[in-house]
Amino acid sequence: PPFPLCAQRGVVWEEVLIMLPDHVSIILLSATVPNALEFADWIGRLKRRQIYVISTVTRPVPLEHYLFTGNSSKTQGELFLLLDSRGAFHTKGYYAAVEAKKERMSKHAQTFGAKQPTHQGGPAQDRGVYLSLLASLRTRAQLPVVVFTFSRGRCDEQASGLTSLDLTTSSEKSEIHLFLQRCLARLRGSDRQLPQVLHMSELLNRGLGVHHSGILPILKEIVEMLFSRGLVKVLFATETFAMGVNMPARTVVFDSMRKHDGSTFRDLLPGEYVQMAGRAGRRGLDPTGTVILLCKGRVPEMADLHRMMMGKPSQLQSQFRLTYTMILNLLRVDALRVEDMMKRSFSEFPSRKDSKAHEQALAELTKRLGALEEPDMTGQLVDLPEYYSWGEELTETQHMIQRRIMESVNGLKSLSAGRVVVVKNQEHHNALGVILQVSSNSTSRVFTTLVLCDKPLSQDPQDRGPATAEVPYPDDLVGFKLFLPEGPCDHTVVKLQPGDMAAITTKVLRVNGEKILEDFSKRQQPKFKKDPPLAAVTTAVQELLRLAQAHPAGPPTLDPVNDLQLKDMSVVEGGLRARKLEELIQGAQCVHSPRFPAQPLSSVHPC
Repeated sequence: PPFPLCAQRGVVWEEVLIMLPDHVSIILLSATVPNALEFADWIGRLKRRQIYVISTVTRPVPLEHYLFTGNSSKTQGELFLLLDSRGAFHTKGYYAAVEAKKERMSKHAQTFGAKQPTHQGGPAQDRGVYLSLLASLRTRAQLPVVVFTFSRGRCDEQASGLTSLDLTTSSEKSEIHLFLQRCLARLRGSDRQLPQVLHMSELLNRGLGVHHSGILPILKEIVEMLFSRGLVKVLFATETFAMGVNMPARTVVFDSMRKHDGSTFRDLLPGEYVQMAGRAGRRGLDPTGTVILLCKGRVPEMADLHRMMMGKPSQLQSQFRLTYTMILNLLRVDALRVEDMMKRSFSEFPSRKDSKAHEQALAELTKRLGALEEPDMTGQLVDLPEYYSWGEELTETQHMIQRRIMESVNGLKSLSAGRVVVVKNQEHHNALGVILQVSSNSTSRVFTTLVLCDKPLSQDPQDRGPATAEVPYPDDLVGFKLFLPEGPCDHTVVKLQPGDMAAITTKVLRVNGEKILEDFSKRQQPKFKKDPPLAAVTTAVQELLRLAQAHPAGPPTLDPVNDLQLKDMSVVEGGLRARKLEELIQGAQCVHSPRFPAQPLSSVHPC
């Protein structure tokens, strides 16, 4: 993450800002901090100074984001627009990139999921990819380019592999040679013959450069100066180069969208992507900047690309913690104690910022609350017994109608693969699901169904608590009040009996049931538990979630009389009675009382 967000380095930044002498002026620049006002407020209170925040909504040079799937001279034109300069996401470009990759993939490769590491193959494949990409960029006059690679070793490998590439003119070679001679004259004779110095000199003469923490400081400075003068046409760099204030390029290329953060491999965060992509586009020189993501293996999932390119950057959060180094530094400062450092930290800022105002507001509200008289609510709960009677009768009527539907031929026929249903049992309360497979046992039919659920806090399925069945309010009695995940959305596959379905909706999705079941079964094994779901699973879950959000009271359901042709008098009369009861429940007065009891029906009408 950006240094202030990094768990290891963030505390150092916070310590420096807290202990900075008052006479030092501060200028902070960032393109990826969403809570800049909060951060500036903290610094202003910390230093007792007025802080000005200047921000712009749009970039001076807009960016265009592409996927590149080529790997040879024949495929160097496979550059697909994914996000245009106006911020519009192009799904056509994504699917075109997927199709281009499929044409060259073997049948064996197609048996795996869409989300595979985008970092496949060895140096030979990398060389083919970069030669085709750079040939395309050179033709389109889109050099210089910065290639971000999240490994120092791969930076060196990729630059060394392009031995046949020469991007500089004779006059540029002369300028680079003279500049190198002047700079390297500062080194001792033997140091000028170091392998890294000789290798870097040869690369720079051809317009190539490498920049990472393993490069000698003087060579890094030479690379930066030549790059700023436009003499380095292709620069292979790690993430730290993105922190440069004035190091723009015409094009930025991402070798991969996954990186190792010290503990595991993960996708780039939106803030990291924006920081690096922001190197593209030179103000006053380029109408637009170009950002290219290489697809060496499979094309990444569309949802992952959308989240990385268009997601909100992570907010600055305090990483403050007491360290031995900090305590030793405080021993040299008489004006600060450990307690003072803790009080001044960014983590304590929100709680201390408005503490006096909160105390005053609390005292005022306590005083006003004590002066209030308890209102007379006599008569507001007069229709409470009737309300519960109507609710019980409505529930019984709905169960009777649903039971008749499940016993009918047309009702069971409608429950085919792809049908969206409302699931209500001990584990799921009014959750949307899509039927994947229909089978029969000795007593009844079994419906294998993909159901929406909350993401559990742990991997133990028992952590999913049973849904509560207390539904005394009209919104719950009339309609479904569909389940919506409170946090990240998850899914599960369950076997349902006909009685587990509260309603059959009119919606039918196109699903590959066998593929989804095979993938879900595979991910239940400990070895594959962390594997991402297939695109077919993700698409089904997203469609169910979209339906739940668009129809919070439930999507349209199949009418037992008009759609399923149930002409039984009990069903017809039950439907009419249910509508009458719904009108009575919605007109009840008791629910508007603050004393309306949220308790089960049995507590008012004991058995």
